Amino acid sequence: MSDLLNRIIDDYINSWDFNGVQVSVFEEDCQQELIELLHNGKIEVLSDSLVMNPHIKAYDLESLGISKEKQHDEIINNYQRLVIYPTPEALKHVRKLPNKPFTSMLRLGEPKHKFLYFDIEILELYYRKPIYNIWSSDYRGGISVNGDIDEEDYEYVRDFGIGYNREDKSSEYERVVVMMLTDLDTMNDRTQQKWNIYLKKNQTDYYPNSDYIKNLVYGEWVTNTSIYDALLDEMILVNELCTNAEMPIFFRKNYRASGRYSEDIEYKEKPSEFRYMLLPTQENYDKFIVLLEKMVIHNINVKFFTTGSDHHEALERFDEDGNPKGTLTLLGEWCEQHGNPQYIDKIKADILKPMKTIRKIRQRPAHEIYENHLDKKLWIEQNNNIKSMYRAVKCLRRLISTHPANLEYKPSKYLNTGESVVVY
Repeated sequence: MSDLLNRIIDDYINSWDFNGVQVSVFEEDCQQELIELLHNGKIEVLSDSLVMNPHIKAYDLESLGISKEKQHDEIINNYQRLVIYPTPEALKHVRKLPNKPFTSMLRLGEPKHKFLYFDIEILELYYRKPIYNIWSSDYRGGISVNGDIDEEDYEYVRDFGIGYNREDKSSEYERVVVMMLTDLDTMNDRTQQKWNIYLKKNQTDYYPNSDYIKNLVYGEWVTNTSIYDALLDEMILVNELCTNAEMPIFFRKNYRASGRYSEDIEYKEKPSEFRYMLLPTQENYDKFIVLLEKMVIHNINVKFFTTGSDHHEALERFDEDGNPKGTLTLLGEWCEQHGNPQYIDKIKADILKPMKTIRKIRQRPAHEIYENHLDKKLWIEQNNNIKSMYRAVKCLRRLISTHPANLEYKPSKYLNTGESVVVY
C-alpha cells in the first residue's frame, strides 16, 4: 500500500466526521498517483463542481452519476479543489468497532446518507417507557429522554422516518423505520447495539417515505398533512362553525393538531397513541379503537342537540319511555332535521355509519375474552377506520357550514379539498 493511500485512509478514519482529505494538504503534486489509485479502485474524488458539499460523501457516487471518467477529468482539470476518499475496497482491512456497528459502516466507507431499514417494533420499545419523549409527524420523528437520567441509560435517536416494503403486496401499508447512517452514528454504544438487532435483512426490499426525503434530505417544507391531524383539524373547524352560528360547540374537547390554533379556544394535547400502530397486534388495534371512540364519539356534546338557537330547534333529550337518548341517536335526528330530505339517507350513511361501526368495534373487547396476536391486516383495518371517521367529520362540518351564519365562512384550502391529506 502506497504512502499516499495510507495518508488518505488515516486522515479519513481519524477525521471528525469521516471527511475526505483536501488535496491542498499534500506537499507534492500527486496528480498522477491519484489517477492510478482511482482506476485501481482505491480512491474516489469529489469537488464543488460535482456536489454541493464535497467534504462529506453523502451518497454512493455511482447513484449520483459520478463515474470514474468524471472523477478522472476532475483530477486533471480541477486538481486544487479535490477532496479524496478511500473506497470500501481500500478500507476492508480497517478494524470494525464491535460495540458500534453503524459507526463501523462509516469507517468501512459507506456513504453518510445511506438509508438503513429496521423492524418498526424498535419504536414500540420507546413508546412503552414514559422516560422517553417521542415527537412524530408520522413521516418523521425523534426520541429524547424526559428529565434527569443516568448517562449509561441515556438514549437519543435523531430523525427516524417511515419506510415501506416494496415487495409485500399482501399488506399495502406495512411500515418499517428508516434512518440515515449519519444519524445512527450519533448513537451511543448500547443504542447502536440495540438498533442493530432490529436491522432488516433484505435492505433493498424497502424504500423511504417521500416526505421524509423531501424534509430531511432536501430541507423543503412538507405540504401534506397526516390524516390523524386532519381529523383533529376538522373537529376544531366544526366547533368554530358552531361558535360562529351561536350554537353550543359540537365536540366538548379540541385537540392540538397541525397548527390551526386560536387564542380563544382551549386545546388538549393530542395523545401520543393517536397515530398508526407500530405493531399490528389485536391489543394495539383495540386500544386505538377505544381512543378513537373517546376522542370523537364520546366527545360529542349533548347540549349541541338540546339547546335551541336561530335556525336550530332543540331536540328532546329523552325518549317516550323517559330514557336519555344516546348521542348517535340525537345526531341521527339532527341530520334528519337539517339535511336535505333528498339526500338524507346518504348524509346519515356518511356521518352516522362510520361512528356506529367504531362504537360496535369498541364494545367487542369489553365483552369478549381473546388472545392477543399479530396480523398485518390490522394495519389495513386501522387505515380504513381512520379514513371513514375523517370523512364522517368532514361531512358533518359541511352540513354545519350550511347554517346561514356560516355561508361566508371559508375553510383552509387543505381542509376544503382534502388533496394534501395522506395516510403515512
